[in-house]
Amino acid sequence: MRTGKYDFVKGLPQVTDPGRYKLLSATDDLASVKGLDDVPVRKIASTQPPHYRLIDPISGKPYGPSLATHSDELALGRSAYRPLEKTDQHTIVEVAENAKVREVLEVDGRTTMFIDDVAYQLDTDMLRRADKIDIGDRLKALPCRVRRESNAVCATIFVTAIPAAPPFPANRFDETKGWALWFGDAIYTPANGRAPMEVASFANRNNLNATMEFRKGIYGRVKINVPEQGLDDTFQVGAIICGSMDRSKQYVFTRLNAGDFYVAELAKGQSLREALTFKQASTLAPGLKDELVTVYTGSLNANNMARIHGIDKVEHAIKAMDEIAIPIGSHLNPPDTLKLIKVDTTPAEAALFDHSTRMIIRSSTDGAATWSLSRNAPDSVRETTAEVFNALFKRTVITVDSTQTGAKALKIDDTMRQLQKIISKKLRRPLNNRRNIAFAEIKTKSGVREIYVSVSGSKGDTGFLPMFEKPANRKEVTVASTRYFNIDSRTWFPETALNVTPENKLLAIPHTIEDIETYTPALTLRPTSLDTESKLISVIRTKYPDPKVLDSITIATTMAPCDSCSIVMKQFGYDGSPNALDVIWK
Repeated sequence: MRTGKYDFVKGLPQVTDPGRYKLLSATDDLASVKGLDDVPVRKIASTQPPHYRLIDPISGKPYGPSLATHSDELALGRSAYRPLEKTDQHTIVEVAENAKVREVLEVDGRTTMFIDDVAYQLDTDMLRRADKIDIGDRLKALPCRVRRESNAVCATIFVTAIPAAPPFPANRFDETKGWALWFGDAIYTPANGRAPMEVASFANRNNLNATMEFRKGIYGRVKINVPEQGLDDTFQVGAIICGSMDRSKQYVFTRLNAGDFYVAELAKGQSLREALTFKQASTLAPGLKDELVTVYTGSLNANNMARIHGIDKVEHAIKAMDEIAIPIGSHLNPPDTLKLIKVDTTPAEAALFDHSTRMIIRSSTDGAATWSLSRNAPDSVRETTAEVFNALFKRTVITVDSTQTGAKALKIDDTMRQLQKIISKKLRRPLNNRRNIAFAEIKTKSGVREIYVSVSGSKGDTGFLPMFEKPANRKEVTVASTRYFNIDSRTWFPETALNVTPENKLLAIPHTIEDIETYTPALTLRPTSLDTESKLISVIRTKYPDPKVLDSITIATTMAPCDSCSIVMKQFGYDGSPNALDVIWK
């Protein structure tokens, strides 16, 4: 039954390598107990809030008194996850199969990942629980400016990024729908003369007094007082304002730190201009909290995207998404997915900003004839994939056995390792990150067959594939009557996460926020325009502006298409004919 090594510290079993620990059952977790990290615990009741007990590492059975999640003695979540693999695009960690994962883009470029409602962020090479990362790593001090003749005390203000100026003065309450570029800002002011509080001090706070400073649509900024040693620190943060489905209540929902969600409940008729009292969101029924977190996450994603890329570009992307969102798998009516609160959103907005909707599109077969792992693809697509990869490496790297019973994966992802070895040998230095390889085979209605090839990134690594290697970084090679194009040879691609043509064609869109604390700024701000599939579609759209002249397009990629590339490819298929698009991976 044991799944890891333990030490006993202060009488409690502590897992020595939490990044690799395997849970014994679906109700198990690692947690901080009385300040000690990575102690195995098991949920023993379905009460709300749930209660846990310690797990004996020898017998694997629960023991001891009940530990409440809503208490100072227990904080759920292992301290860190150890990455299994790193590529130039991703850091890959393994979580429990039944874990809920949600991602949130922060205004400073970070991504916070929630794993079963516990916030994590990348800290160097580890995915670490957010409350274990020093708050000083996130907050920047704004210089204090007080007039010389003033007797005012200079208070140091900390921010996650230089705050966006609200488009209107304080105390304005505008209920019309619109953007709130300031929504993702967090402005923290410690009490005069005091250093910033520790991250752990955020936990288990209740009944915090606050006021609403201003409002735009469902977005508002609240000023919350957090008492500490007899003095109040203040937080000014964005909040969503949502009504209950039966119109009996109004919820103001916000976040003080990565995973510290708080809610204020207002009875019908109570004004947002009155004093507010926030309590921990963990006190809500799980279904209600989940829906509020979903709306908050989408709101943060939308407003941060508009802030980073500009409102005009984001509205252009929404317009481009309007026509295709439902055909490629988005919800027909996104508000229907919420049962407890009311929101106003469209299929296009859900596809662009909501992570769960993006994941539905990514996994749905809507919008393509084939959208699957290689083991499930038609024989003709599998044979084309093997033919092309063997040609690119100028030897047999993939074999398709047509006599076998039951299709097997082609394992085309192994070619990433082979390319990595080639590049390392040529550059005479080890490489830590593998490069995704993808090709697009097109057949025109006039009988032309062409194959476009790309390796992820902007370093021109496609030129290291043996087919294009000699002479150096060849642009084009003809095999029999088929022309192969190295689309990265002497080509510049714009480095951006949002690229929409004047004709409303999507070439790159930002990743959605999956959970709230898992990516570094480098990963979150990585330009999706440099993904292999995005580059391929960009080149093919340029050469064939009318996709209807194509009879078929087959795309094979060594890694599963990400949430951004999935949209880009499916729109291209929609513009031509979804029945002509085949996409496979691995």
